[in-house]
Amino acid sequence: MCRADRARVRRLCRAALALAAAACALPAAAATPLEMPTPTREIAAPDVEQLRQTVTRFNDLIGGYPTRLASPAQREATYAAWSQALQQAWWLQAREPDSEDSLLLLSELYRQGHNMDVRGAGERADETVQRCIRLHPDSMGCHFSAAYFYLSIDPRFAAKGEASLHRLHAMYAPQLNAAVERGLVFAYLYQGRKGDARRQLDVVLGLQPDAPWALRMRDALDKGEPAVLPGR
Repeated sequence: MCRADRARVRRLCRAALALAAAACALPAAAATPLEMPTPTREIAAPDVEQLRQTVTRFNDLIGGYPTRLASPAQREATYAAWSQALQQAWWLQAREPDSEDSLLLLSELYRQGHNMDVRGAGERADETVQRCIRLHPDSMGCHFSAAYFYLSIDPRFAAKGEASLHRLHAMYAPQLNAAVERGLVFAYLYQGRKGDARRQLDVVLGLQPDAPWALRMRDALDKGEPAVLPGR
């Protein structure tokens, strides 16, 4: 992996560490589903690096579920900007259908669209990220995208997220990546594997001894109390 690729993965890791933050002011139940945009031919060739940065910035607002959109007006503006980015990613995919870049960008955009209640975005996120993993099994970006997607949609899909996290763990070895090790805690908890989660918390606390969420969760599990999951 080249230096630029590693930098992009580090940015993705940093952005994703905040995906489990508290719910926003606009309840998901109050939001009307949005329509999936229709591809258009009237679009200029995108700057791929600028598109990557745009997609990463979207994580601040729509990287997790529920989103952090504070008003209907902000939701409308974000949907418009997201739709434009999606058109650019479609343009790229039409010319490089099997490239890691196009598949990762689309995986992230569909994941974000699902968080924003765009019709069909969840199914497309699943299909695209699985295709990315199949064609690029060592893509750190696609495995991160898969992990965050599957751990955020429903506990029934947590095993898929866990699989990508284990692949990332192997790729980072012998070093440990904080985002990967943290994700495994939630993957285990979402599957009801409290013992595995408790052991994984020791790994996380070895990396981040003062992490408040990990200390609280460890104490809760030790006391036999329900573990409070961020964003749940």
